[in-house]
Amino acid sequence: MTIAAVLIVGVLVLQLAGALYMAWRASTDTRNASVDVAQVVADAYAQRAGTLARPAAQSATDIASSVAGGTLTLDDTDEVLAALHGYVAAHPPFQTIAVFTPDHEVLGILKTSDGLRVEAIDADGTPSAWLVDDALERTGSVPAPERPAGPPVWLEDARAAVGEGPTWHHVVREDGSSQAVVSVAVPREGDGAPVVAVVALDSAALNAQLDDGTDTAAASAFLLDPDRAIVAGPADPSMFHDPPLEAATDGSSVGFADGEVVVERPLDIEGGPSWAVHVQVSPAAIVPGIAALPRQMLMYTGIVVVVAGSVGLGLWLLRRPLLQTVVRASTDQLTGLANRHELNRRGQTMLDAASKRPSDIAVVTIDLDHFKSVNDEMGHDAGDTVLRACGHALTLHSGERDLVARLGGDEFAVVRWLELGADPDAIVETLRAQVERDIRALVPDASRVGVSAGFTTAALAGSYRIGELLTAADEALMGGRRDGKGTTYSAPATNPLLAEGATLDA
Repeated sequence: MTIAAVLIVGVLVLQLAGALYMAWRASTDTRNASVDVAQVVADAYAQRAGTLARPAAQSATDIASSVAGGTLTLDDTDEVLAALHGYVAAHPPFQTIAVFTPDHEVLGILKTSDGLRVEAIDADGTPSAWLVDDALERTGSVPAPERPAGPPVWLEDARAAVGEGPTWHHVVREDGSSQAVVSVAVPREGDGAPVVAVVALDSAALNAQLDDGTDTAAASAFLLDPDRAIVAGPADPSMFHDPPLEAATDGSSVGFADGEVVVERPLDIEGGPSWAVHVQVSPAAIVPGIAALPRQMLMYTGIVVVVAGSVGLGLWLLRRPLLQTVVRASTDQLTGLANRHELNRRGQTMLDAASKRPSDIAVVTIDLDHFKSVNDEMGHDAGDTVLRACGHALTLHSGERDLVARLGGDEFAVVRWLELGADPDAIVETLRAQVERDIRALVPDASRVGVSAGFTTAALAGSYRIGELLTAADEALMGGRRDGKGTTYSAPATNPLLAEGATLDA
């Protein structure tokens, strides 16, 4: 009987140990999946932020340039208001757009609860304000705005940076609400005095645009300024968690707090603010059963072998949805290719392997020429067909060990193995031509679509960092396309060994 009891206890202990191990594995896999999901949400959030930041900065630049160049003058109030109103009407998140001349004149349009409000200050310092409808017809007068004691910080910074591009500020107003403010100063023709245009995006409007389509039950996303104040995000500030973060290989930072996974990365938008995207993901919301595992393990301690075995089987079955979550987090849904996050992860693994043996890696960026005309003339379904055809062609003409990814929009990337002594220009040009030919064969209506490629190699760049090689390839592509499309452009060699006369074979 003693032997039988020992055997039964031994089997139970083994089963419970297996169950606890599977619980640990499930928890670990869930955390890894949550990091991947957070990376995907951060990418989407950053892209949406870019679609807001770029138009705001460009609109401010256009208005300042028009007034500085004399195309618009504040002497013709109706013409300037029509131009300002055009930007406000085209971009719902714009709450305020205004222009400041060196002669201390001001004219702007503000969205208020009473409708559109026009505020003006003449050159002699006289303020005035009135309400207008969408046709800019006056609908009533309102008290003139009080002149501030001094210029706001963003206006001073813009004037100090005249001719240097947009400056961004996070402005908290007296009522507790906040705005993202972008201002641009352009030197006036003749005397070089700064003409400043400003666009303000209300935080509520930012939230409405940025959270469009985001599943806030599983993920929460915030925009943070350099002082880590919340520019945009969920209305409840208590939802924000700020744990210690550790740097990851793709430029982001990862941390864990209160049962959530936190991923943070710079916004990294050309001409945009120096803000960060902060994403929080709840693993329990992705796989709800994981949250109850500790309590279940305590209960299973006093249960017979059959129950312990059932728990182990149930935990094993949890791996399947976790693996599916990981696949979704690393794959572009339209083309089935790797997404940007997976490109950074697997591409760096390939480069690490290449650095340890006599072989080279080419990093290629692909862009479709005239792709916008397909969407405009034939619709987005036709555009999606072209993108899938491009992904199919890139996969077909790449090697089994190569990595093909979609970066977003009509941008693709390939990380390709090269044998030492191979001609990367010829290899990449052949790939580009094959893809262009296949797209036109698979989608006859896309005969105008062309393919341009930029590339570099680890040997040319003297680097085995995927981010540096992608940047070099993309700069080669963008620089080359200014001169012509439908061809292949190589990044210049920056490897110091090549500069000293060594060959790639060496």
